[in-house]
Amino acid sequence: MADPQVPEESVGRTALRLVRPDPGTLRAAAFLVAVVLVPGFIAQAIGGLNASVTVGLCSGAAMSFGTLMRARTAALVTLALGAAAAAGALVAGQPWLSGLAVALAILLTAPANAYSAGMLMMAPILTMVFAVTERGWPWWRAGLWGVIGGLVGLAIALLMRFGQRPPQPVDRALAWRHAIVLAVAAGLSIVAAELLDLDHGYWVTVTLLVVLRPVPGERRDYVRQRLAGTLLGAAVALVVVWLLPANLLLPAAFVFLVVLASYAMSGNYFMQTLFLTPMLLIFLSADGSGEVTVDLTVTRVAFTVVGVILAAGLAWALERWDERSGLVTA
Repeated sequence: MADPQVPEESVGRTALRLVRPDPGTLRAAAFLVAVVLVPGFIAQAIGGLNASVTVGLCSGAAMSFGTLMRARTAALVTLALGAAAAAGALVAGQPWLSGLAVALAILLTAPANAYSAGMLMMAPILTMVFAVTERGWPWWRAGLWGVIGGLVGLAIALLMRFGQRPPQPVDRALAWRHAIVLAVAAGLSIVAAELLDLDHGYWVTVTLLVVLRPVPGERRDYVRQRLAGTLLGAAVALVVVWLLPANLLLPAAFVFLVVLASYAMSGNYFMQTLFLTPMLLIFLSADGSGEVTVDLTVTRVAFTVVGVILAAGLAWALERWDERSGLVTA
């Protein structure tokens, strides 16, 4: 029996608020994505697709940590992005060194997380991208474009007058514990994928890096939401790939990018993940002609699910470890 004090339509309104981005965020996200795409296109004209991808990843990362510190300090932090990209390019094609480089990049995020959670999560992703996807760049070029991308992101943040936000520090011991566990798991997953020659096996590592948060109270929630969002998003991706003609798939991916950005601004991680999954799957399943193959999409979905399952086990182990050490309470 329904509660007579709660109007039935309020239930629907509450559900709508859970799935609808906050007012104004969709327009702001569309504008922000358009602004970020401009330097990406310029980079592609100068240095090719690799330059565009690097500038896009690094500018997004810099816009995030640029709101946490002074501009000069943030400019120095962009060197870490360049170093991460350079390290990956330097060890490309060498399984054990690739795994080691990714693990070291993760360890470098420990002091960053002690300053503010997730501040440099893009650094190990950059290392992994250049180490395992055979981009064919010398290390200095990867590093240079990484720094350029970071500076572009800081410039956008300054021009758009993004406000400063307070850091969200993680206890130093917890930050290092998280980094060590994640470094071992991600490094070994890279080595296994490379030695076994698993096409797109690095998606297990991508998922571990995105899902396993350094903040203890967020781990289980993020894993659950990531799993549900990934499965639903994968279903959306497969439907879109089947129904849309090839020339409309990449525009559809940009639409997903705008929508997920609006949910990120709204703080809705589940809906953000739901749209992140088809956006990434479509973008990264496209070949040089812009065509997207269903087989590649299915493979990436399978490895993503494996990564979520591993992240769930690691999150559970970390929380038990933290509780027994007295750093957090059950």
